[in-house]
Amino acid sequence: MNMKLKTKVILLSAVATLLLGVLWHFVYDWTGQNRFIGLIFPTNESTWEHMKLVFFPMSISAIYMYKNLKEEYPTILSHILCSIVLGTWFVPILFYSYSGIYGRTCFVADIFVFLLSVLFAHLALWHYAGMPWPNVCFYFGVILYMLQLISFFWFTYHPGTWNIFTDLS
Repeated sequence: MNMKLKTKVILLSAVATLLLGVLWHFVYDWTGQNRFIGLIFPTNESTWEHMKLVFFPMSISAIYMYKNLKEEYPTILSHILCSIVLGTWFVPILFYSYSGIYGRTCFVADIFVFLLSVLFAHLALWHYAGMPWPNVCFYFGVILYMLQLISFFWFTYHPGTWNIFTDLS
């Protein structure tokens, strides 16, 4: 297996995801708070909406990763999809861990939550890429990804009452 290629592609994806994620934060306001745009871009300062900063930018970089790694790593798509969901859910795990321990939120810590979530997702992908997965894992990855995508579409404009949906601005 070509470790140099895998490392280069996943590292470039991590950088692209970080850069896109930073821009992603502002697009909804830049478009005059367009409701359609809000389906994929954060519409408020809730933890749920900030999970989009990992999910959608990494989904875009996934195209690049899949194109460059599919020959060398035939199961890469399921690994990519699972790592996107993993990184997405790392956002609330880290956020509620630090804010629960610290007792309040902190802008700098929030930036680190985003950074660590993206890096964790890519590190997990780097580690697991190349490991053979049975076909059932492919479907598991697709189902997890699609459930997360549908959940974003639904809960953006129909948020629940849980804290994850509370606008923290």
